[in-house]
Formats: sequence, C-alpha cells, structure tokens
Amino acid sequence: TPTGQFVQRNLVWRGIARTYGVYVPRHLPAHPSMLIYLHGTFTGTAVTWQFQQRWEALADGDPRIIVWPIASYEPRAGQRYWQAYALGFSFTRMPDDAGFLRYLISRLTVQYAVDPRRIFVTGLSSGGMMTHRVGVELSDLVAAIVPVAGQLSMIPLNSHWTPSRARSHISVFEQHGDEDRDLEYCGQSPHEQWREPHMSLAGVDAGIRYWAAENGCSVPPSLCSGGVPTSVQNIDLKCPHGIEVEFER
Repeated sequence: TPTGQFVQRNLVWRGIARTYGVYVPRHLPAHPSMLIYLHGTFTGTAVTWQFQQRWEALADGDPRIIVWPIASYEPRAGQRYWQAYALGFSFTRMPDDAGFLRYLISRLTVQYAVDPRRIFVTGLSSGGMMTHRVGVELSDLVAAIVPVAGQLSMIPLNSHWTPSRARSHISVFEQHGDEDRDLEYCGQSPHEQWREPHMSLAGVDAGIRYWAAENGCSVPPSLCSGGVPTSVQNIDLKCPHGIEVEFER
C-alpha cells in the first residue's frame, strides 16, 4: 500500500487544458530525483493513470518524485496521444507538448527542490516516441531518457526530415520488443497499423544511430537487416562525457 501522497493538478497551457499527476513518497530526501512517465495512446476523454501503483511502489522503495503528464485530447481521433516526431498526425490545435513538458519540469523542479542533475523521462508507445523528442529538445533539463516500444520518428513517405541536434549530451536506454505489431521493430513503410499509409515508420536502428552520433559514441551494430531483426540482442556503447547509450531487445 502506498504511503505517500498522490495529487492531480490541472492547468491551461497555451489555451489548452492540461492535467498531470504527482506522487510524493512519505520519506523524501532533501533534493530528490524526479521521474516523468509519458503514457501511451488511449481512447476517450477520461484521464487514466497508467501503472500508477507500480510507480508508487518504486517511489516508496527508492524515494523520488513521480510525475504523470497527460497528453491533450484530440477530438478528430477520439484519443489522447503525444506530439512526438510523428510528422503528419493532425491536431485540431497544436498542443506544444515539448513546451508544456519543459514548463512542467521547470515548475516541479522548483516546487519540490528536485536535484536538477537527476531528472529522468520514460514513456511507452507514442509516449516512447515523445520521450525521444524530450531527449532532443529538453536534454538541457533531463539527464537520461528511456523510450519503450517507441521509435524516434514516423515521417511522410519519401521525406528526408531528420531531428535537429540535441541540446546537450544525454544518456539513453531504449527498449523495444521484436513482436510489436503497432510499432514494428524494424520499421514499416508505408505504415499501416495506425491508419497512416502515407507515413514511413523508422526502425529501431534510427534511434540508436542518432543517439550514438549525438553523444559521440562508438558505432552501433545493426539491429535490422533487410527489414528483419539481426541476432543482436543488446547494445552498450562506449561514449565520452560519462554518457551511456544502451539498447535492449
């Protein structure tokens, strides 16, 4: 049974109503770390707190602040999902999720006297894709990211778009299952599962190569060949600046 306190907060960010939850363990150190979890896509307007009890148990065992930001609701899709590097998704109103998360992290860091060197972000599925974007655009605030079952990008067919340079060096631990049929391990072009046949989904190699290059790490082995997973299961790259870039299949 959790011993800390969970609170739900609401605010308006750039004209859009936003919701987030915070769990504060009972025994919190003076300058705690903070972990932000970005949920996967879900249908409907109701807010759900994914895996809340598991995160609370983690926070109680190793005291830290846990934060659940909630994606804005997109009425045309009838879903909540993140404004990740999935170019082509239409929003009735652009939510500026990267800006919202920057504001939220900055606000909570002050409110809870969080150690600014120990702020971490993880996410699942579309939340995993958004976690990559956090790593690129918020790496000046975040020490490490853990994208789970979410690639770096999904872009229009025949597009040559690539993400910008990351703001700072950042550690990355990416995880993806090779039986994922929503976000295929080796990518898919055109992408069919999300009714986006005009889009091309990057494979897991795109993310690990991007983060290796941004952090000056050793060249990673290929995770896919000809659209099929290679025998590589795990990657742990050698990187400077005390950075770690890892992949787990």
